[in-house]
Amino acid sequence: MTRRSVWFSDVAILIYMALGTVVVHLLTGDRYGFQRDELATLDDARHLAWGYVAYPPVTPFFGRLSLLLFGTSLAGFRFFAALAEAAAVVLTGLMARELGGHRAAQFVAAAAAVPFCLGGGALMQYVSFDYLCWVLTAYVVLQLLKSDDPRWWIAIGCAIGLGMLSKYTMAFFAAGFTAGVLLTDARRYLASKWLWLGIAAAILIFLPNFIWQAQHGFVSLDFLRHIHERDVGLGRANYFLPDQLKLTLLGFPLYAAGAVWSEQWLASRHRPFVGALRAIVSAVLIADMFIASAVTLPIAPINSTWWRIAVKLNEDFPEEIGWPELVETVAKIHDSLPPEDRAHLGILGTNYGEAGAINLYGPRYGLPPAISGVNSFWQRGYGNPPPETLIVVGLSRGFLETKFATCEVVGHTWNRYGVENEETRRHPDIFVCRHLRESWPEFWRSFRYFG
Repeated sequence: MTRRSVWFSDVAILIYMALGTVVVHLLTGDRYGFQRDELATLDDARHLAWGYVAYPPVTPFFGRLSLLLFGTSLAGFRFFAALAEAAAVVLTGLMARELGGHRAAQFVAAAAAVPFCLGGGALMQYVSFDYLCWVLTAYVVLQLLKSDDPRWWIAIGCAIGLGMLSKYTMAFFAAGFTAGVLLTDARRYLASKWLWLGIAAAILIFLPNFIWQAQHGFVSLDFLRHIHERDVGLGRANYFLPDQLKLTLLGFPLYAAGAVWSEQWLASRHRPFVGALRAIVSAVLIADMFIASAVTLPIAPINSTWWRIAVKLNEDFPEEIGWPELVETVAKIHDSLPPEDRAHLGILGTNYGEAGAINLYGPRYGLPPAISGVNSFWQRGYGNPPPETLIVVGLSRGFLETKFATCEVVGHTWNRYGVENEETRRHPDIFVCRHLRESWPEFWRSFRYFG
């Protein structure tokens, strides 16, 4: 029997499958524009720190790496998110192998992970790195259980620590895993030095962010409390469990262990029956990939029927439209102002999309950096000396008239496709305001908010 070439080994084919998703992301990733959340991440990437209001430091770090390697290329900015999701696909297939699955089970498990990979890697967001860390932690836990080698506790601790630097939801994984140890015969590991070294590794990796949080009054707890109250108020938590099935589509029983069980069960069936079931599984997985591509990748022609259907399922698409037009409009307003106003001008954006867009596209028009009270933007302040005249995007006339002596509407948000999004629907007016009624320090103390 000839030995299979390493280029056609099971692991190699898993890698090819994963790289295929990266290629898809690179080919489609620059179709629309930066999404609102990405603009915040991009701006944070220019201000590297051990922590941020909205998330831990891993995502801005990879954002910074993307900026260094690819500049402000949209597809380039999303590259590491796509790569993280691709790595999770490979790990899913490898978990099936570690559970005793042969080639078919490994490929089915990996293919079942592809739809989420397509969606999770479509934007540069912490979800991508958080997901990879969960999958990586599950993989090293499986290695521990399979080998009974306590040295795997070091890898588990490192994976959990890295996960905590990606998104704080890793704490839920750690809590569930801890309960599993305490409630099963895995309690025997409590006497192992390797478990405690693993815990030490997790703490050491997470420590810089914990110190940052302590130095900033654990501000992320306030942020998370606000986001939770907002989402519950909007009803976003009403269908949490059914939404998990929507995220995994028709492949939910086929991840790793499910794929192995299916392979073993099919091995005991009659051949015609097995062939039919394999054809059904293949059709289901292919359908999942096409559905995920249609509603998560930016490939639908804007304002087409396909676009309108996709937007109902994916609210991110409209928020990728119109940022260059917004900055272009602000630039025209800036240029129309008299020189004495331009000499002491600030641009105030309500949300991180507006502020991030000004900071991304504004330099080409000679615009000053945006100031905003949202999330980490607030920590960067309002400049020195503070502005005397402000172009304001995203605030209501009623609020502005209580804060400034004069405010006038000078423009409106728009986009060349006529797409309705948060900017055109909720923040249509652009103002020029003068003469803040209170001091800037007083105003700034009360202007902090989360979003």
